[in-house]
Amino acid sequence: MFSWGEDCQRGFYVKDGSGTDSTTTDDGVHYLSISHHIADLSVGRNVLAFVKSNGNAFFIRTNESEDGRRARGRQKFVKHKEKIEAVSCGDDVVALLSVSGKVLCVDTRHPPFTPSWCWDSMGQFLYLSLLLPAHGAVFTFGSGQHGQLGHNSLRNELRPRLVAELWGAKVTKIACGRNHTLVLTESKKVYSFGCEDQGQLGHREESNPSVPLPVRLPQDTGEPKIINIFAEDNCSFARCLSDEGIHKGSKTDCGIASQHCLDNMVDKWISECDSKPWKKKKQEIYRAFSSASCLNKSFLEQSGDKHFQTSPKYHGLNLNHAQLAFKKLLTKESARAKIEAAVLHLLPSLDQKPVGVEGLRIYLLLNELLHAIQKQTWLQSTELNLLLVLQYMYNANSRVAETRRIPESDFCVSADEAFLFEDLQHWLLQSQQKYANAEPLILCKFPIVMDLQSKKTVFDMNSECTQRQHQVAFGLPDKLNPLSNPNFFELRLQRASLFEGTFRELEAAPHSACKKPLVVYFDEDPNIKDVYKRDLFHHLFRKMVSEESGMFMLNDSKTLAWFPSNATEESKRNFFLFGLLCGLALYNQCIIHLPFPLVLFKKLLSLEPTLEDMMEFSPTVGRNLQTILNYEDDVLDNLYMDFLINWDGIDVDLDPQTPGKPLTSQNKKEFVEAYVNHAFNTSVESLFQEFKRGFFLVCDQDLVRLFRPEELQGVLVGQDVYDWEKFKQNTVYELEHVRHSTIKMFWEVFDELTEEQRKDFLRFLTGYRRAPILGMDQVHMEVRVTRIQSGTCDQHFPEALTCHSILNLPFYSTKEILRDRLTEALLADTDFTL
Repeated sequence: MFSWGEDCQRGFYVKDGSGTDSTTTDDGVHYLSISHHIADLSVGRNVLAFVKSNGNAFFIRTNESEDGRRARGRQKFVKHKEKIEAVSCGDDVVALLSVSGKVLCVDTRHPPFTPSWCWDSMGQFLYLSLLLPAHGAVFTFGSGQHGQLGHNSLRNELRPRLVAELWGAKVTKIACGRNHTLVLTESKKVYSFGCEDQGQLGHREESNPSVPLPVRLPQDTGEPKIINIFAEDNCSFARCLSDEGIHKGSKTDCGIASQHCLDNMVDKWISECDSKPWKKKKQEIYRAFSSASCLNKSFLEQSGDKHFQTSPKYHGLNLNHAQLAFKKLLTKESARAKIEAAVLHLLPSLDQKPVGVEGLRIYLLLNELLHAIQKQTWLQSTELNLLLVLQYMYNANSRVAETRRIPESDFCVSADEAFLFEDLQHWLLQSQQKYANAEPLILCKFPIVMDLQSKKTVFDMNSECTQRQHQVAFGLPDKLNPLSNPNFFELRLQRASLFEGTFRELEAAPHSACKKPLVVYFDEDPNIKDVYKRDLFHHLFRKMVSEESGMFMLNDSKTLAWFPSNATEESKRNFFLFGLLCGLALYNQCIIHLPFPLVLFKKLLSLEPTLEDMMEFSPTVGRNLQTILNYEDDVLDNLYMDFLINWDGIDVDLDPQTPGKPLTSQNKKEFVEAYVNHAFNTSVESLFQEFKRGFFLVCDQDLVRLFRPEELQGVLVGQDVYDWEKFKQNTVYELEHVRHSTIKMFWEVFDELTEEQRKDFLRFLTGYRRAPILGMDQVHMEVRVTRIQSGTCDQHFPEALTCHSILNLPFYSTKEILRDRLTEALLADTDFTL
């Protein structure tokens, strides 16, 4: 350590035991070869206090004699059961900050020197704060009578002003004494300016410099690495570490001081895990991984002090360094077990409402830890229940404000189909109580770690397995209808009465049949099946949710549908069949036109509606309700509103037990919640339960719960995002037609279509107009060029087999004829009559 200024040696115990050192510059800077590492230091008028890196705190008093001289006393130890992180000195009292966050005080005048809580006058200090912008420039303001502002003047500054002399040198630390200032730059140089009357600048000049000048450190100490500076009262200190000290540096309370130190610690933990000292090392691992602050500071991005630039978009962590450290540690089973115990102890103690974004770093580190473990052991049934730990993290993250929340995709891990199929089998066996004692680790029980691709894969796998099981168990021939195939759920329909015929067929079908693969026959093609399945869903749902059907209430803009509040008992059966159709579509991997708000899918997953759902369905009502919540108390109380509302054309008293109940500032939240509850729960409860019963008659409820509401909605209705270039890349052709002129003409025509026409073509090809939720990668068109035998090709239209995404193109003679026939085919398909 270096020191300069009034009584600069301050009574530290140095390595030679004398308390002094001969290494001094002409400017009065002393090199103190102290026998311990100092983590924090503070100086008052009569006392100096410091904290060793092991968490022990000490102080040294300086008393003034009658002749005006100041004599230092002996170093005193502060007895306390907790480790100390920081100190701050007043004239005679030292404040201490413990690792648990307690603020304690010690009166240095009277033994025993035992800290107590800071109350009354004992806690009344001047706690000085300095702010340094992240970009490293220094601004000062306030009193400048001694030149301590660094502006080459003694003028006071009322507003922050840039210290121009430091421009271009990135400052990483600043410290303020009584009338002088120190700065430490990124290049580890120390500058000072201000009052020099006690040598506190390290310049030994008669005048007080008002611009930053370098502090001259002793040359025979080598190239010291300055890591911190302290400036209080009339003295200054600079803490340094030699290269040896950096690598052998002191441990903090958790066993980690820096990234360099961490590397050595990890290597030591691994090398000694099978030796006798292992018990002590396990304690170090436990302390390190059970402390959020310890983990956070162990993996900061130190290069250029980038961790000072933390923001919601920049975490300030060196995650590569964390990954390497975790990978090393996890090679040893005994270390992994200790980490598990430490993390499980840490999780319940994490702050649910961190003060700043820095507090969220622990979640990123734990996520990296879990990914590291996953690469080595998570496919096995190990002692560490990784998924449970990740679930805790996910729950904690969900309580954070959305703008500061970790993306949910960060919690997901990838898995191939073989693993997912095996995981699904384990899950089904567990539900059938086929496991006696030990159970394998089952991914499906923790959907938060599954990405949407994995969830849909598992759901579709289960649907296919269930379909096969029902084909075997219920595939008995129908003697009354020898044309039927007992291995399928068949719907034989006529286009002229598609709506009525579908409902009639569904009502007559046994419930077990719905679990078989669905096939659809239309009247003009009695021997062709399956290709009409997507056609059925497309046209049927457009009919059902239209304004003309009158089956649902629509919002003001006619863009979203919801269950009506005035449905008759006779119509309830229709909502059961509506739910059955939605379930059949999901079960058979079909996208449907279902313009319902997200709250429908939340309710299917047993989640409660919120004001945000009202904002989506009826923005006007939603804004009005939000306005009520935002009203000042006196304004709302003078509006003379009550709990009577009108929803879906019906007057409703939201509190029938208290007719005419007034709306006040005290019950406004109750009113809003009651409004939302009535709209999405109470008024539609019987109809929704019928819909839900039909939906889960086909779909396995546990498998549906793999999805989040937004995911379930996307899987069932697709998305309005189209990557047409990807669509082209995924198209395949019959080998002999790869370079056919008709193919070239088709793509030229396709590129000239409007966006709406391209969506119509997607519907013509696949049976659905919206893109799959997993993207256009899921659409693989096969183009076939055919020569018509009878008549000329130019008179025929393109055809599509929707369930197989096959496009049949006649051998057209010109591009113009191809364009005309294609657009006519799209128009005719859009004008399908029910």
